[in-house]
Amino acid sequence: MFKKVGPTYVKVTTKYVLTTGRCSCGKTGSYKYYTSKFKNYCPYSKKTGVLKFEQNPTCPEGMWVCTRCDADFCLVTGKEHVKYRAKYLKK
Repeated sequence: MFKKVGPTYVKVTTKYVLTTGRCSCGKTGSYKYYTSKFKNYCPYSKKTGVLKFEQNPTCPEGMWVCTRCDADFCLVTGKEHVKYRAKYLKK
């Protein structure tokens, strides 16, 4: 779909999410590929095993999305895509 900017690797288990992808929140200051691993836990819905990978025209890099509350997080930093008081996924 968005092969030129999307992740090169994605793995989702009930315990963790892992990817080699690009930052979509701008926090890294770089558009290179990083490998990041987070607990599969949403800090908003407070549920485990609810994150899935999603990629669309508004976020061609891809993101982690909570299937319960629809919060979305950067693949690299784990930062939620909101301007103020964003929460982060835990490593």
